[in-house]
Amino acid sequence: MNHPGCLSRAQSGLARLALIGIRSAILASCLVAAQAFDPLTTHPRLLITQDHLPRLRAWATTKNPIYYHFNPSSGEERGLLRLANASKLRFNNLSP
Repeated sequence: MNHPGCLSRAQSGLARLALIGIRSAILASCLVAAQAFDPLTTHPRLLITQDHLPRLRAWATTKNPIYYHFNPSSGEERGLLRLANASKLRFNNLSP
């Protein structure tokens, strides 16, 4: 006896076969995509690439207040240069 919304055994079997077919097709497409993938030759998690370097180097001047700012009244240096130098010093002083 079939209830509304319920599948018969035959329909249920066909549904299972269809799901197996869909899963197989997805798996096969993933395997093909994985075989076609060319691995990166650079570090995959770096946000800055070599293509960015000329533009970034052009910005890294003392005329750029974001990169370098000197406050004559306090004698304090501010900007990315100060942060980069502090980070470099900290990194170089790490003990193994």
